[in-house]
Amino acid sequence: MHKLFLYLLESGLCLSLMFLLYLVLFRKETYFSFIRYYLVGIIFFGLVIPVIHVNISMTQPQTIEPTFKEIGRIRNYYERMIALSDPETGTYYENGIPRAVFEEQWANDQKRISNSGIPSHLLGIPISNDAQMPQYWSLLQRILVLYLVGVFFFFFRFLYFLIRLLWLISKNKVIDKFGVKIVLLPDEIPPYSFFRYVFINEKVVDLPECRQIIAHESVHIRQKHSIDLIIAQALVIFQWFNPLVWHVQKAIKTNHEFIADSKVVENGFELFDYQTLLLSQLISIRSVELVNNLNLISIKKRIAMMTKIKSGLRARMKILITIPSAFLLLFLFSNLTISSPEVRFGNFSPISMKIDKSDLNGMWMSGKDLLAYSLINIGPNSIQILGDENTIQTYKMEIMGDYFLVNSPLNEGLKVPFQVSANVLKVWWKSDKPVIYDRSSYTNSLEVLLGQVPDPVILPFISYTRILDPDRCIPVIIDNERVVVNDEKGPLTDFEKLIVREKEEFPVLERSMLTIKLLIDKETSMKRVSTVYEALRRNGLLKIAYSGIPSDPEVPTLLYHTVGIPKLLPPLGAEFFTAEETEEMVSKEYLDIMMIDDKTQTPEQAKLKLIEMLRNHPEKVVVLLKYTNNTIYSNYLSYIDMLYDAYQELRDEKSMAQYQLPFNDLGAIQQKKIRKIYPMRISEWNLDADN
Repeated sequence: MHKLFLYLLESGLCLSLMFLLYLVLFRKETYFSFIRYYLVGIIFFGLVIPVIHVNISMTQPQTIEPTFKEIGRIRNYYERMIALSDPETGTYYENGIPRAVFEEQWANDQKRISNSGIPSHLLGIPISNDAQMPQYWSLLQRILVLYLVGVFFFFFRFLYFLIRLLWLISKNKVIDKFGVKIVLLPDEIPPYSFFRYVFINEKVVDLPECRQIIAHESVHIRQKHSIDLIIAQALVIFQWFNPLVWHVQKAIKTNHEFIADSKVVENGFELFDYQTLLLSQLISIRSVELVNNLNLISIKKRIAMMTKIKSGLRARMKILITIPSAFLLLFLFSNLTISSPEVRFGNFSPISMKIDKSDLNGMWMSGKDLLAYSLINIGPNSIQILGDENTIQTYKMEIMGDYFLVNSPLNEGLKVPFQVSANVLKVWWKSDKPVIYDRSSYTNSLEVLLGQVPDPVILPFISYTRILDPDRCIPVIIDNERVVVNDEKGPLTDFEKLIVREKEEFPVLERSMLTIKLLIDKETSMKRVSTVYEALRRNGLLKIAYSGIPSDPEVPTLLYHTVGIPKLLPPLGAEFFTAEETEEMVSKEYLDIMMIDDKTQTPEQAKLKLIEMLRNHPEKVVVLLKYTNNTIYSNYLSYIDMLYDAYQELRDEKSMAQYQLPFNDLGAIQQKKIRKIYPMRISEWNLDADN
């Protein structure tokens, strides 16, 4: 709401200053055609300037930087004053700096999220907002009601005049005389014109003076002065509260009369006779804004202007003053950005910023921990922010000089100030202090997580993904040379010591709920992975998740570090089949054995075979994965990924048939029913492991 009043204020100020320039310089001059276009032009100029954004490049702009910053400080002051009267936006300003508290923008947004078509597990969860909107009307809301009442009143007043003129045309006799259409009125009223019609008393039309009257009104018709009056009336409707707009309308009509008077005299009518005609029309009715009336303005002023000496060259030189005046208003009221290779600043914010030649697009990091607001990704028209609890917020955004203009589902046009210098970005998410970001060469959050390892770790791709709880995850990076548990590095022989130390950082009651997030290099042997499995089982850490690069394009890049394939390791005392028992199981019907290093089939082919078996006899299918110590981890994970994906596909299919919802969107009871139909029974066997 405050944006509307800010625009009304700035457009009114701009228009008023241009009109004051007319009063000082041009009101008494005789170049009437220029004055006509000037008065109409300032209407458009005043309405357009506050909404345009202009970028100007300069080589040495530092000399004007203090002036622009002062203009921005003043504009920010009255914008803040307006915003403080609006309960919807007042909280976004503090200490003279606009701020955006994003937590307040997600309240009551669940419906929009549910209708967006984006999977729910990939969306940020709206944060509840206990603060309620005040039940009373704010000052700005009351002013808005008053403003709208005025707009409607003057709009319907305009319609009334327009309809009445059309009614007069249809009701009364219309004749063609002296090349114009004349509407003969029974009432004794002064003549006036509207577009191509001249309204005149029927008794006057046959008098000798009628020719001069028609000559005067014909000038209004030929020069289409009625269009100017319609524009002026629209301005009055829009800014009825501004006293100067009424004077603008009056000045336009006055200038029209000056133009018509001068043209009548230039066309050969006697000046004395024409002035006598004006004096004879002194008895007048109240002015009507939509028409050009012969007796609308002071007869004395019109007669004086007809006898005035024409403005000479010196007087016409005043016209040149309009050029610097227009530029001055552009500096004061438009959103103007001055930039150079080293500096950029604007006239609409209290903050000046140093910039690098490169733009803001890309990923920016604050610190090394992936916490809320620590990672942002800026695109050409949007910004993604890593939020709390593995959520992201995506907003449409424009870069407007030294602030982001952010549009959220509930609020549009929020200003978030920022500064950027070289590869450092400061963003005022809150007004007390900025969050400081460094430019990142990473393209997703998973690369950020892996960035703590000096040598690159290359993860495999995964298609089946689930969002993990970061507060109960311990990231473990493994390759053929080392292991990293959080920030602690060491050889594989130190893994158990490192994981136990990390486990003890958590309360005793939470340790069984911990998930070990495995970030394993794709070329790592399964022998090393099996060693990790055993260490985890010995310490009761049975919940693991395989991290990888998501192949699903709907997974946001800022959430790559949170996704994984979950899995539960067997407890330490679990019984395993011997080789003989496994061979006996092979002979049973519907058992599916998958040899990971089998070159005769791909994971995709194995998936098709598995789906077919599950559709026929889902309750009897047991999948046995066989691999060796030399099996490469990427091959192993491709089969794990395929199996989970196959079961998910069938469960989604059954869920859509029964509930018209995907499996992941069902409640716990419905999901349990679907799992009973397609139970996931998967067993693994390392052929090189001791029995």
